[in-house]
Amino acid sequence: MARVLSELRVLVHELALNDDVVEVLLPSGRPHDIEGQLWDYKKHLRVAGGATEEERRRNKAAWGELFKDVVAFHNAYGGYIVFGVADRGRDRITGCTEEFDCGDFNKQLQSYTEANIECLFRFIAVPGRPTETQIALLLIPRRQTGVAPVRFRKEGPIKANGAHLGRAALPRRPHGALADGPAHPVRSARRRPVRLRGRTADGGGNGRGPYGRHGWAASGCC
Repeated sequence: MARVLSELRVLVHELALNDDVVEVLLPSGRPHDIEGQLWDYKKHLRVAGGATEEERRRNKAAWGELFKDVVAFHNAYGGYIVFGVADRGRDRITGCTEEFDCGDFNKQLQSYTEANIECLFRFIAVPGRPTETQIALLLIPRRQTGVAPVRFRKEGPIKANGAHLGRAALPRRPHGALADGPAHPVRSARRRPVRLRGRTADGGGNGRGPYGRHGWAASGCC
């Protein structure tokens, strides 16, 4: 699992949204048995709006929870949220087809936090699956060193229980810590992760910089 974390830190630094990310998060087309400091699996991607009042309320609450997760990732080490992957079940890859306006999402997040967190989004096919099976990746960049942790405004987004995420709430990833503090270990996975070719823990390998061919300019990004 340490190898997975090392590779994901490099990918987050490079703002990667490509097959390399899928190779690490879905080795051999299968999700890891756990979630860690740098990734989270979600079965559904809720979109803003809805046909009924109840649907709009449910979707707004889901976005509130997603805002919370994004702030937690950003304050720690950055990371990826993978949509279209269930937490449990025999076949956990359910796929994702919902439309998602990443630019609008970033604007709403900024209105709640007064911070500019430029998340990136892309649909991508799952190796070994039919071509119509795709997942969605949301990349959350890491908070820069020396920048204060992001907090919600007093009237933050609505959670599923109807409460607001207030300014005092400073969420963290369950297996991690703020980027300026120590990281906690992650439980081992039963399957061995795939190692990326030519990539090292310090970001070296093949002379690729933080905005190399794995950067945000890949097609399909928002």
